[in-house]
Amino acid sequence: MKARAALAALLFMAFAGPAAAQQRADHVGMTVLEVFDMLTREGISANRAQGGEAGKIIANIAGAEFEIVTYNCDALGRCRDFLFTTGFDLPAGFPLDLIKDWNALKLAGRAYLDADNDPFLDHLVSMKRSDDIAAFRDGLYLWVSMLDVYVDFIAAPDASV
Repeated sequence: MKARAALAALLFMAFAGPAAAQQRADHVGMTVLEVFDMLTREGISANRAQGGEAGKIIANIAGAEFEIVTYNCDALGRCRDFLFTTGFDLPAGFPLDLIKDWNALKLAGRAYLDADNDPFLDHLVSMKRSDDIAAFRDGLYLWVSMLDVYVDFIAAPDASV
């Protein structure tokens, strides 16, 4: 009897495995709601908003507001790419040479200036598999750490990058 149950389980996995794998492959990425839920579980203040391909999120951590904009979304609103971005309105702008220094020395977080020379930072998180939710979480924490360093960088531009 146990042998039949084991055989039945083995056959089920053999035939259901490819179907289950296909189903998972069809669900690559995350929805804005799933990202929102993850942020709130992590204790990050967030609100959903219009924008991007399937909506965006406006979040705040330690007084720094940022957006998560969706890209490469399917018809169900599952998105494979999320652009984390923030900008700071500085009355005197920010020196381009320091932005160049940041980009030359940092592996994550692309810095740039807008038309008013205000400093911006962004970081792209991409999902390639259905189990990349952990990769999104890693990208989120990389973003949070880079955002913290960037805020200090633009607050004290005479300090080293």
